Amino acid sequence: MKINRNQGAWLVGCLAPTLVGTLLTACAGTDSGGPTGTAGTSGAAGTTGSAGTTGAAGSTGSSGSTGSAGTFGTAGSTGTAGSTGTAGSTGQGATTGSAGATGTAGTTGTAGRGGTTGTAGTTGSAGTSGTAGRGGTTGTAGRGGTTGTAGTTGSAGTTGTAGATGTAGTTGTGGSGTCPHMMMKGTDFCTIGDSWIAIPGSQVTTLENHLKTAGVIPSGDHFDRREVSGTTLSAIVNTYTSKPSNCKIIVMDGGGIDLFTTPLDPNSTAVTNVVNMFKTFLQKLKTDGYTQHVIYSLYPVIPTTKNLNGNMKPGFSAACAASPVDCHLVDLEPLFMGQHFGSDNTHPDATGATIIGDAWWKAMQDNCIAQ
Repeated sequence: MKINRNQGAWLVGCLAPTLVGTLLTACAGTDSGGPTGTAGTSGAAGTTGSAGTTGAAGSTGSSGSTGSAGTFGTAGSTGTAGSTGTAGSTGQGATTGSAGATGTAGTTGTAGRGGTTGTAGTTGSAGTSGTAGRGGTTGTAGRGGTTGTAGTTGSAGTTGTAGATGTAGTTGTGGSGTCPHMMMKGTDFCTIGDSWIAIPGSQVTTLENHLKTAGVIPSGDHFDRREVSGTTLSAIVNTYTSKPSNCKIIVMDGGGIDLFTTPLDPNSTAVTNVVNMFKTFLQKLKTDGYTQHVIYSLYPVIPTTKNLNGNMKPGFSAACAASPVDCHLVDLEPLFMGQHFGSDNTHPDATGATIIGDAWWKAMQDNCIAQ
């Protein structure tokens, strides 16, 4: 067959694609040109970004302030639409247009920020502890009685707001006012000293009568009387030393003759020496172990020796208070005050003697001696 030039060219244009790819459509068409290429599909539009969720409101703090609400999340930006595919070029054997690129998805909106947590309420202040109750004061002992029982301590107030005041301790029970009764012999009492024990002498019998009335000594008994007028303290001590064993209770004075003319000066050497002699005697009584109690009778301000009480009172009071054996000083000055002196202005009269005997008895009652 004879093929012209135009037909050869057409045949080549038609066969070439067939040989190149079996997947292309068989050539067809008119002489005027190749078939139109298939249009590219439109790219799918990007999906709209999801809006940010609303931030959850902060929960209210316990006794705290309400949390601020979360801010709204920023909405996601809209995705860019895919660009339209480029159309296949017109002409013979045009290639298929490329598909449009897929649109970029919108970004997810930022989540709202949560509310801040409320500040917790402050804890209430704890109640202060109650004031502890004050302990009861110790009961005052009855005169001559046993010591009162101490009051019990008050209970402490309970804890809490302004704690309740503790209950005060109960007041101690007072002494019974009585001493254990005892029976003694008259000779268990020794009187030692100078003329302020011996003259007029009724001071001693006044005390004896008190003891007889109280039933302490038999009605027919008498004291072991050893007082001697005009004796110094060392001589008075010797009257005890000559027969000490029966002297369970000593009623005494002493030192007046030693310091009868001494100028007023309680700290003078003369006074100190006499005080020290008295201290030594008290220690001897303790060492011997016979004497249980001492009643020391201190001179009042005597008209003929006015410095005696002032010189002796400080040292003798201190020595008696610190004595190793029980000692009680009876100061006669408050009972005399310039009165109750005999005609010699040196010794007590009958009234003064009774006053002295009564004062000794009161000291024994107050201290539960020979009761």
